[in-house]
Amino acid sequence: MAASGASYIAGDLAVNLSGDVDQANAVKRIINRIHGFQSNFHPEDLSQFFRNVFAVEKMLTVAEQLKSRKNQKLKIGFNYGAAHSGMEDLLRAGPEVCRAIINHYPKEYLEYVAETNSSLENLCSVMVVDLPKDFKIDDLDDYDKATKIPGQRIVDKKLYEQLSTKLKAK
Repeated sequence: MAASGASYIAGDLAVNLSGDVDQANAVKRIINRIHGFQSNFHPEDLSQFFRNVFAVEKMLTVAEQLKSRKNQKLKIGFNYGAAHSGMEDLLRAGPEVCRAIINHYPKEYLEYVAETNSSLENLCSVMVVDLPKDFKIDDLDDYDKATKIPGQRIVDKKLYEQLSTKLKAK
């Protein structure tokens, strides 16, 4: 796989890479993981992979929004268990790769997941909560305090448009 240009995953899945060697290596590892699903199929692995892709896509959406506000590259910190291995490759690969993978899930599955999240917009959204400086975890037990914590909903418009088109198609 070349470090720049289009890379093809699973036949018709094409993404443009920035030319970053780390990104290209991350995409190679993602391809190997997808091929592993074919040879050692366990449904829970595919479901976990989907959840990982969505979690990373949301992290990248938040990072992109906050980066545009602060005009600096942000570092994304996260703490997941061993079953979530590979998320670091998805982060390096970038949002375009995540969106392309999500878009290749079956339409019926995506409809079910959108319905489970109450709407497609909710599925493609993330809430950024600005915790007050004096915040304590126990504040979440107090309904009045917890509901007054300000938050901002960020929608990944590209993913929303992409999935809207897919779900409207016959």
